[in-house]
Amino acid sequence: MIKDEDTRVKLTSDNEFYINANYIGVDDKVLYIAGQGPLANTIYDFWRMIIEEDVKVILMLANVIEKNSKKCEQYWPNLGDKGGATPDDSNPREQRDIIVSNVNEDLIKNEIYDRTIKVGFSGAEEKIVHIVHFTTWPDFGVPNLSTFSEVVYLVNNLNTTKSKIYVHCSAGVGRTGTFCLVDSILKDYQNGVDIDAEKIMERAVSLKVCLVFQQLILTLKLQKQRFGMIQTQEQYHFAYSSIAHIIEQNVNK
Repeated sequence: MIKDEDTRVKLTSDNEFYINANYIGVDDKVLYIAGQGPLANTIYDFWRMIIEEDVKVILMLANVIEKNSKKCEQYWPNLGDKGGATPDDSNPREQRDIIVSNVNEDLIKNEIYDRTIKVGFSGAEEKIVHIVHFTTWPDFGVPNLSTFSEVVYLVNNLNTTKSKIYVHCSAGVGRTGTFCLVDSILKDYQNGVDIDAEKIMERAVSLKVCLVFQQLILTLKLQKQRFGMIQTQEQYHFAYSSIAHIIEQNVNK
């Protein structure tokens, strides 16, 4: 994955700790951190970033295994496990000076997990972080529109402090970029901004995502916050449909 150093998240003691993640901003305000799914050798760096950036909600849009291929590590402990220091055991799990505990899991419609995690540096106060895991979004594809809408609502309802949302799939591009585009436009709508096709296109440009379909790639020459954030024409069309669907739901309430 190609990274943009200007927007890359830099941890304290950055020479030692490295994370493949970028700030994603709208109107000079950082709303998201988009990143790669944690790997075995980056789990500690990942949790350090979550603590340092005061992230309250992690949105996971990939599965650990997809089509017999490993997409990322299980970076949270199993519910009820105790001890250990590997991704497969541990509750709590000590990773050098960080403690991670899984205190609750809710499964919504057999597709969405809401995992309640306690995490903190050893000897310091722990913080609560929610991992919202959407399990049915295929790589390079699109999910069920209604279920995706529920994910958007859940993430924002859990993010009560309006902190940066950490969003990842496997590479941290296609599915991640689609969510960031949809969610940022919906935040504008909730703030009274008129939304139309032109506004969605303008936001895609302001997010500096790479829109990979022919009629756009000819006209958009983008410096990217995170390269390739929307990978297919289908994903962009899905983003547009999701925005329309969720706005319609709000109007009809």
